[in-house]
Amino acid sequence: MREKLEDLRDDAYGDFIAKGIPGFSRTYFLGVRVPEIRRMTDEMLMLVFGQRKWSRELTSKLSNGFNKKLYHEMNKFLEDLPHPFLEYDFAQVEIISQIDNFEECLQEIQKFLPYVNNWAVCDTLNPSIFKKNLDRVLELAFEWMEDERAFVVRFGIGEMQRFFLAERFSPDFLEKVAVCADRVEAESGWAENEKYYVRMMVAWYMATALAKQWDATLEILTAGCLPEWVHNKAIQKAIESRRISREQKAFLRGLKR
Repeated sequence: MREKLEDLRDDAYGDFIAKGIPGFSRTYFLGVRVPEIRRMTDEMLMLVFGQRKWSRELTSKLSNGFNKKLYHEMNKFLEDLPHPFLEYDFAQVEIISQIDNFEECLQEIQKFLPYVNNWAVCDTLNPSIFKKNLDRVLELAFEWMEDERAFVVRFGIGEMQRFFLAERFSPDFLEKVAVCADRVEAESGWAENEKYYVRMMVAWYMATALAKQWDATLEILTAGCLPEWVHNKAIQKAIESRRISREQKAFLRGLKR
């Protein structure tokens, strides 16, 4: 898999993607597009298991199509953290996202999250098995939002945005996310770029919440619960959204600080 990633290397694209993920040496980027990485990991899982979905529990049931040597190599790759390249992190995300056992998937995520150090990898991590275990995911999202690492906090907010702004929404979720914005200002252990990406995630969450839960989110904004930068950025992103009506946008403009 490492060899294939090297073969797919595109220096021009690497130059481009490096500009969108600041704070890293150019050598961190091979320049492989995510759809290509996804195709490659799908092919690898097919070679190992004969199917894309996998779990360690599955290996005890497979008699055909299970390549023990490749499975061993895949596990070595998953354990070899931190990775030297962004694309290796993307490959790990794709492998984890195909695990078809919630507890196994969660175990791999908890091992990987401490090494997530940028918004692109953080926001790409989206296991399909989470949709079937939303009660547990909600508990975990609360824990992640209280974590000491900035991108784990961002991941927790992302899960709240992804799964809990529709049927399973509760107004107190808005308050829990708002606390993350306050915490950024008091957090001395985070670099400025880490603070930025947590602030931005809170703003993105609130803008999405305005589109899906207008009344409850408006209470947060009118009460002044958010730091000024996050407050204004949430309004800006909401105004840019096609899901917000013209009348709502006009009202939001009047709430800018």
